[in-house]
Amino acid sequence: MADFRLASSSYNELTKLIKAYSSSPKGASLDDISQATAMHRVVISKNSKFLVGAGIIEGGNTKKPTEIGLNLGRALSFNKPEEIKKHWRTIIAETDFFKKMLTVLEVKGGMLESDFIGHIEYSSGQSKTKESRAGAGAVVEILKEANLIEESNGKIISSNKLEETQREKDEVVDSIVEKVHTENTKKEEESLTSQMSKKISTNRGNGVTINLNIQLTVPETTDEKVYDKFFEAMKKHLLS
Repeated sequence: MADFRLASSSYNELTKLIKAYSSSPKGASLDDISQATAMHRVVISKNSKFLVGAGIIEGGNTKKPTEIGLNLGRALSFNKPEEIKKHWRTIIAETDFFKKMLTVLEVKGGMLESDFIGHIEYSSGQSKTKESRAGAGAVVEILKEANLIEESNGKIISSNKLEETQREKDEVVDSIVEKVHTENTKKEEESLTSQMSKKISTNRGNGVTINLNIQLTVPETTDEKVYDKFFEAMKKHLLS
């Protein structure tokens, strides 16, 4: 069994907490969140481990939203279904417990919702209580909001779209890495060009000898690509 702390509240109460934390990006105490949500600080505290475990909030006594928690909270506050779905899917793709629950549905070919809730509760490793039951139900609602499970013939089945979510994330990351690499390469080339000090001269055949002095400064780096660019630029500007 997994050691994953379920929420102790329903999905609706969880969304209230997420929205409240997203409204305090610099951090908020239990009392701050209690005042914002009209929920008892004990209830808030019991849900904190779930929110931290899912990567929605972080910190000690004063907690603040992570980047994904901030984005999810804003989407919930402004009621943006597509954004809510996207952010929940990102959280699920990065949380092993959620992925394992989806795998169970795929292997079993679907489960009655009550049985699935019971399995989530059991797999969390927690004692069977009213609160753990509510937390397991919240997991089901999260998977529904993410459009990763659906009802079919009276059962809950996996819609098997998590791989698509991971592929979308990978494409975004690749795009960012490529952009950063291009910008760094451009800066290196501009730096090398600016460091070349040239005194252009020529022998015009009139018996006058003119000396050509060129001063080059090679930047300190362990990146071989920088030196390749350096000599390529030197050949282009000095030997042509």
